[in-house]
Amino acid sequence: MRVVNEMKLSEENKERIVKEIQFVIENMKATPDMDESLYYLSAIHSIINRIFNIEFNRHLTFIHFVLINCYGTILKAVTIARQGKQPITIDSEFFTKLTELLDELANAIKEDKTTFEILEKISVLTYSISGNGYFLQKKGIKVIDF
Repeated sequence: MRVVNEMKLSEENKERIVKEIQFVIENMKATPDMDESLYYLSAIHSIINRIFNIEFNRHLTFIHFVLINCYGTILKAVTIARQGKQPITIDSEFFTKLTELLDELANAIKEDKTTFEILEKISVLTYSISGNGYFLQKKGIKVIDF
């Protein structure tokens, strides 16, 4: 199995991504509003998309894929929760943990370190607010172990 986790991006583009993630984190931390947090979160996969249109990188497409799916899953869960159609609750701790993981991601990108484990944690955290992830937790299965 070939594991590619090399950013090999120009310093300028890595800096753009890191600055955007840091901006998102600051603004997500500053608001208790889930819709506003989602608004800022969307900026991360957007900047990554713009960067890999300029400087293509396989691993960057993986990061983009995880983050855009994270955004879509959270958007769906927030929308359903606001409509009161299912019992899933999303508390501020979810967004706190997400911003911590995004900070780890920014640092890993900046320092050319592996991002796979961070992306895996983002995926698991996001899964925890999906219908099945929530169901498993209600059954007593520890979905989030970090």
